[in-house]
Amino acid sequence: LASVFTEHIERLGFGPGARLLQCVSPSFDVSIVELGQTLCSGATLVIAPDGQETGGDELAAVLTRLAVTHVMLPAALLATVPVEAVPTLRAAGTGGEAISAELSSRWAAAGIDLVNGYGPTESTIAATMSAPLRAGETPHIGVPVANTRALVLDEALQPVPVGVVGELYLAGAGLARGYVGRPELTAERFVACPFGAGERMYRTGDRVRWSRHGVLEFVGRVDDQVKVRGFRVELGEVEAAVRSHPAVDQAVVIVREDRPGDRRLVAYVIPEPGEAVDPATLRSSVADVLPAYMVPSAVVTLTDFPLSANQKVDRRALPAPDYQEQSAGGRAPRNPREQLLSDLFAEVLGLEKVSIDDNFFTLGGDSIISIQLASRARRAGLAFSAKDVFQNQTVAELAAVAGRTADEHGEEDGAGVGDLPMTPIVGWLAEMRGPVDGFHQFRFLRTPAGARHDQIAATLQALLDHHDALRLRAVGAPGADWSLSVTPPGSVTAADRLAHVDVSGLDDTAYADRVRAESTAARDRLGVGGDLVHAVFFDRGPDRAGRLLLYIHHLAVDAVSWRILLPDLTEAWAAVAGGRPVRLAPVGTSLRSWAKRLHEWSRLPQRQADFAGWSAVLGEPEAPLGGRPLDPARDTAGTAGSLTVRLPADLTAAVLDEVTSTFHADVVHVLLAGLAVALDGAGLAGPKGVLVDLESHGRAEEVIDGVDLSRTVGWFTSMYPVRLPAGSADIVLKGVKENLRRITDLGLSYGALRYLDRRSGAVLATAGHAQIGLNHLGRAPASGTAGGDWTPAFDVPGVGAQDPALPLPHALDVGTIIRDTPDGPCLESTWVWPRELLTEEQVRAIAAAWSAALAELVAHAETEGGGFSPSDVELAGLSQDEIDLIEAEWGTDE
Repeated sequence: LASVFTEHIERLGFGPGARLLQCVSPSFDVSIVELGQTLCSGATLVIAPDGQETGGDELAAVLTRLAVTHVMLPAALLATVPVEAVPTLRAAGTGGEAISAELSSRWAAAGIDLVNGYGPTESTIAATMSAPLRAGETPHIGVPVANTRALVLDEALQPVPVGVVGELYLAGAGLARGYVGRPELTAERFVACPFGAGERMYRTGDRVRWSRHGVLEFVGRVDDQVKVRGFRVELGEVEAAVRSHPAVDQAVVIVREDRPGDRRLVAYVIPEPGEAVDPATLRSSVADVLPAYMVPSAVVTLTDFPLSANQKVDRRALPAPDYQEQSAGGRAPRNPREQLLSDLFAEVLGLEKVSIDDNFFTLGGDSIISIQLASRARRAGLAFSAKDVFQNQTVAELAAVAGRTADEHGEEDGAGVGDLPMTPIVGWLAEMRGPVDGFHQFRFLRTPAGARHDQIAATLQALLDHHDALRLRAVGAPGADWSLSVTPPGSVTAADRLAHVDVSGLDDTAYADRVRAESTAARDRLGVGGDLVHAVFFDRGPDRAGRLLLYIHHLAVDAVSWRILLPDLTEAWAAVAGGRPVRLAPVGTSLRSWAKRLHEWSRLPQRQADFAGWSAVLGEPEAPLGGRPLDPARDTAGTAGSLTVRLPADLTAAVLDEVTSTFHADVVHVLLAGLAVALDGAGLAGPKGVLVDLESHGRAEEVIDGVDLSRTVGWFTSMYPVRLPAGSADIVLKGVKENLRRITDLGLSYGALRYLDRRSGAVLATAGHAQIGLNHLGRAPASGTAGGDWTPAFDVPGVGAQDPALPLPHALDVGTIIRDTPDGPCLESTWVWPRELLTEEQVRAIAAAWSAALAELVAHAETEGGGFSPSDVELAGLSQDEIDLIEAEWGTDE
């Protein structure tokens, strides 16, 4: 205590004349510090008037009226106090939760010393404290207080380098003896210190790193078991909360992934005799005691749990929930705003109706669908971001925070126009060393019967003027630096980029031939220097639906962008056809602003701390596949081989369900593991395994705060290297899980270091590079069905081929997608390779080995189970060997 009091007195400047407001409950350990530091420094402890310390202007008035000079408040309460309203205040202490840079800068700019503290009760209240934080400084938790040591260690209890994240251990005079009456927990958390004879240290369960300035930066928690939508969750804690409900006799909580990438908590309950469990009531009960991300998405009532051979709950046999049933019993919309949101929820989730209390993610929502929801809401007059959906997950909650688009000013006019900083994926394209003018994505769409060329041109013009990326231009030669800029609305005219082709008198064969010829011509008109959009209107006469072939250079579009563009196309057409002005929903964050924010993020000190990790992943350059490096003049789309393989529906279902659940893995983990085994068997793995380039959508709103990309068109893809280990399929899968779970920013940090920082980029460019790429596109609807206006048309095969001169980026590229078929979902893989480097026989053998590896994982899951890996049980701090030993001894992988 003496050390803690001394540190607070010195760092907060206590002494005679100082007046500290005492407003912390005596049951909270911080109250001891309030008493001690005033008694030991000659300062005055001012007791807050009852009920007048709630925060905001009221608290500010109390501080001024009582001439308070010092306060100690949680960050959330501190943030409510207007600094300009507390002229007597000289210093403030905070702790217990993370503080924002905005908060610390605001107080520092007002001349008030803000000291951030950290300390679990197990280390006598305060273990570390910062000096007064400076304006613009990244908030941190400082350095250890007197007679306390802070150790940042890895899993082997070895110190980690500066900038590398590790777990924080505390040692010193302030350490508690343990937990009263709980010897097992004491032994688990108070462990022997390897750096002092007979000394103990406390395992905090917090992840931190030393900054280059010698202070500790708090990163997060490690004592979690599973990860759901970015949050790590202790399943036992959720089960305990579910079992506490009076109507529940038994409960099991698991993570299900019934759709690829969509992991959800599901509770299975057996009611007490004579009781009925209402899912909504139970979820509400759990929400009263746990955070929202720990509330099960669905509740399934059973009479008995399925049991395995050893009489334990067979979690793999638990049935999938019916999410529509989860919405029963909620309140109906009470006003037009809630009705609109309820309809939009139902529309994007494919449900008949949604109550105002239904949880978006419970009913099947995910990050991509949340972007769609935000986009459609804007078109309907409501403004909120995809991030808002994560924070307000019901209709009622979202209706309370959503603004009106009429009130939404967004960015200033013209903010998206002008020079645009280079983004990592554009930097990657610029290094291709070959012609990339024809690198595109396309859609072949049905147009309304009777549509005229001028109407479609006006519709296309509305998109060109509204979405900045469609007016992007790049200047630079292949393999050299590019400069990017966005031209103003109106500078790109649809009339110059929309061809009108009359096909009304042609038979089916002639029609198809003409479409393919015009398709090639339109693609060849594309160019990075400003010709990013070209289209062809195939006019089939006034009584027949025509076709619109829309080519967009990849510089301006990605898969998510089409989910914005096609609804906007439909909306713009409706306005044009009806003789009304086109008014599309506003864009939240422009592509240009995103690129600027990305550059700011790339310059943060943490990025250089990421450098060592990415360097280790890349390793040294390896021998090129096929005996020579890729040649951009010889290894092109026109000379490439292509192979498509489809897994049977039953094998696909087992991969998506049994393998992912038993191994506690994501679908991409499984696909990568199968690929690693196949490549190793083909002799294509290096001494350190296989290096693969993996793609993600890159719209990382959760990584870079304050952006809203739900309505932003552009190429946001993040591509980053992943090292795949060698070995048997089950061992490889666990290794892949561990490698991917270390990446917490969708790979943005690699792109920033490789393409946005010249020094680190030059070093990484000389390291190893992936010669194999994998892009998993998730689930796609079945094709070939008849659709309405502005839906995809499939009557002309062979449309949309890439430019034959486009250089291939990898010696082997694998694209995977899950297609719905009459037999059920099927996993389809497409393999593309340069014919001079690999033979079709080799690639067929690799594809067959990949399918066999997936089948091997299914068999392993069905006969031997799956098992955990270290990131699944971080609280236990076990290695993979220790986990395997425990599972073998106990005969279970649960």
